[in-house]
Amino acid sequence: MVEISGNLRLKQRYTPPQIGVAQPPTDVPFWVLHTASPDVRADGMVQSFKGSLTDISHLKWIEHLHVHDAEVALRDKKRQEEFIDITSHEMRNPLSAITQCADSVILSYEDAKSTMDNKSLIEIIKLNAEAAESILLCAAHQRRIIDDILTLGKLDSELLTICPLAFYPFDLLDHAAQMFKTEFEVQDIDAKRSVDETSPLTVTSTVLGDSSRLMQILVNLLTNAIKFTKTRRIRSIMMRFGSSTQPPSADLFGADFKWHSTGIARPDMTQDMDYGQGEEVYLYFAIVDSGSGVPAESQSIVFAKFEQAERRTHTKYGGSGLGLYISRELAELQGGQIGMSSEYGVGSTFAFYTKARMSVVQKAARTGLSSSTATVTSVGTPFTRPPLPDLKSSISPPSARYSILLVEDNLLNQRVLAKQLTRSGCTVHVCSNGGEAIDTVLTLHNQSIEFDTPPSTQEVATHFDCILMDWEMPICDGLRATKRIREIEKQLGCTPNVIIGVTANARAGQIAMAMEAGMDTVVPKPFRVQEILTVISGMVG
Repeated sequence: MVEISGNLRLKQRYTPPQIGVAQPPTDVPFWVLHTASPDVRADGMVQSFKGSLTDISHLKWIEHLHVHDAEVALRDKKRQEEFIDITSHEMRNPLSAITQCADSVILSYEDAKSTMDNKSLIEIIKLNAEAAESILLCAAHQRRIIDDILTLGKLDSELLTICPLAFYPFDLLDHAAQMFKTEFEVQDIDAKRSVDETSPLTVTSTVLGDSSRLMQILVNLLTNAIKFTKTRRIRSIMMRFGSSTQPPSADLFGADFKWHSTGIARPDMTQDMDYGQGEEVYLYFAIVDSGSGVPAESQSIVFAKFEQAERRTHTKYGGSGLGLYISRELAELQGGQIGMSSEYGVGSTFAFYTKARMSVVQKAARTGLSSSTATVTSVGTPFTRPPLPDLKSSISPPSARYSILLVEDNLLNQRVLAKQLTRSGCTVHVCSNGGEAIDTVLTLHNQSIEFDTPPSTQEVATHFDCILMDWEMPICDGLRATKRIREIEKQLGCTPNVIIGVTANARAGQIAMAMEAGMDTVVPKPFRVQEILTVISGMVG
């Protein structure tokens, strides 16, 4: 007797039970388990068949749910690792410049002692001022990343609160402009401010709202605008402010402007007692830049968590993919919206508005930098500085005369490290991406091997003792560049270059990838100049 069985998928659709968990995104069909067996007589003839049908739709649905949950968990794990890598890279990168600038300031004491020339002393002071300026820029960058991460944690835990206080709305643009004044000057960006004439508020008007959250959104938008504008031929940023008694329409910011809402219903915070009983008012801000713009197909995802316009955005421009996501949450929590319009290769407009109430308080808090800074005055026993020669001996880089090819896309890190290496006696040649490094190696060996990037016009040394290779770079990253250089060396049969990876990607798996690509060793950021010279000495020797 032969028994047959199997599963049948029916056209009927199965309705899963409502169990309070996320349902799989796909529709689930109705499934049955069928079994059949013959009833055989003594003479071997089949007298009849008997069978059964069993509903197994719930089992299939649970199986489908488990597969779906596993896929979501793997995707979330991958995104979490990518976020950790990006955050680590963004945090470590400025540390190198901070460390090296601090070393430069300390070493200037010895330089000042060895010269009596006023012009030389002025030059030393100027270099120290530039180093201090670089430290402040790096510190501001790190603070933005930390603020974004802390805000994200509060949003995910539903612990973020809106604290309304009286403030002057007209102050916000002034303070935002002041915060970024140095970056505007360093990047040669033409930054302007404008106030809509139709605004019912005046310079002396005060409102009740959370000015710190408004400033956080402004900082995120200005950071992005600077990031995507600083490499353009035309560099301009317009900061616009206005107010209205009704929510501003999208048309106010351009014909193609659209709001990007989460669609989540939020409570009206202005109904709380903390907001008082003043008239309702809407504050709106717009940041218009001449940056690279966002491709049309990517504009729908830029406000999503951990998302950026393109895969290469982080490599080329940096960032964590959190700023716009957080900005949208903060705008909607305060009864507003955020949106954008952009033309790829031309520029972007990002605008948002929030809801507030007019304040009847005569004196409001002046928002911005002054609320978070303090002056410390030394009182009492005079401060005694530790002896500088001892400190200098602990950080003074050894004298070295290596010829080094420095491959680093971050111009600030590139400039600081090149200056420190040159000061130590090294001859330094710089490249801003892996493509330029490959080109330089080819030019060095005077070969006509086909390559993608145009030849560099930079003068090339006759020999490089070491190549310091960054990892995350535009056009061609450090891993691809290292692999190509190793291929060139193999084709030419020449002595391999010493390639040291200099990167903020410091996980064990990433270091293994670097070694597999052909790097001789990896030095994670941040590092001090004498540390990298010690490594070079060991590798070259």
